[in-house]
Amino acid sequence: MRRLYLSIFMSCFCLISAFSQKVISGKVIDENNEALIGVNVLVKGVDDRGTLTDLDGNFSITASEFEVLVFSYIGFVNQEVLVGSNTTINLTMGPDSEIIDEVVVVGYGTAKKSDLTGAVSSVTGDQLRTSLTTNIDQALQGRVAGVQVTQNSGQPGGAASIRIRGANSISLSNEPLYVIDGLPFQGDGSSTIGFDWAGGANGQNKVNPLSTINPNDILSIDVLKDASATAIYGSRGSNGVIIITTKKGKKGESKISYSTYYGLQTLQRKMDMMDLQQFADYNNQMAVDVDIVPNARFADPSLLGKGTDWQKEVFQDAGSYSHQLSVLGGTDKTTYGISGGY
Repeated sequence: MRRLYLSIFMSCFCLISAFSQKVISGKVIDENNEALIGVNVLVKGVDDRGTLTDLDGNFSITASEFEVLVFSYIGFVNQEVLVGSNTTINLTMGPDSEIIDEVVVVGYGTAKKSDLTGAVSSVTGDQLRTSLTTNIDQALQGRVAGVQVTQNSGQPGGAASIRIRGANSISLSNEPLYVIDGLPFQGDGSSTIGFDWAGGANGQNKVNPLSTINPNDILSIDVLKDASATAIYGSRGSNGVIIITTKKGKKGESKISYSTYYGLQTLQRKMDMMDLQQFADYNNQMAVDVDIVPNARFADPSLLGKGTDWQKEVFQDAGSYSHQLSVLGGTDKTTYGISGGY
């Protein structure tokens, strides 16, 4: 009996829905008020009722007030709208940020990661700034698979050797090609735009190109690892390519950004060492054990005092701080970006 009632109810509901269907029309645009062409408009749960928006973003579909329209478009967030008493539905669709984040720089343009066949790794500026480093090459350490960063010198801004998938040459340079905002720089100390560049080669006195860039100005770093990804650079990209994109001004209001931090470096653990009196006792005991003449300076350890704690003198607490200020903006005719750091 309960099954019979349910069957009668569903039949009545479908009959009411069929009689209450009406034509729903409207327009679909994006955040810039541009019409979206080819947006899928479907009745949820119904496979044979759907349409696409035309060249002006307009659509027309038949649905009842109890049904839901589903709007979907590549690169935009799907939206669902209950028909209700509406006969006109105008919709603004927003971009899908998760899909946008998957776009990486490759050669002369950009591509989605899902469309790539070559090996490409990406590091965003926000990821680089999670560690307190003065150079970008230091921030790259341990963040990209297959990329080895070795600091050759303790000198500030000193050269760092970067190897992408190991060394490829015995007699020539193994440094990758750097492309900074479209300008290529060889890692072996030369550029391709007409002047010498003190690149990050194996020499101890060289300066790494990455040390001249403020880490706070970095928008993204893309590392091209294999032949298919680096094909357009020819032999210059045989050791891999590191593409660096910096922040640029955009049309609109000026944006002022300021960031700062203060850090304190301390020795985490000191080694347990003997003081001067204990060291004198130890030497006197060693002299007796091996039957040699003891050192006269250690004849009476009680006169020596505790001595100097050289660990404490060498490993003193060290403070570090940073201040970064940038101004980005632009007009219809030009864009600008000014940044500085201390």
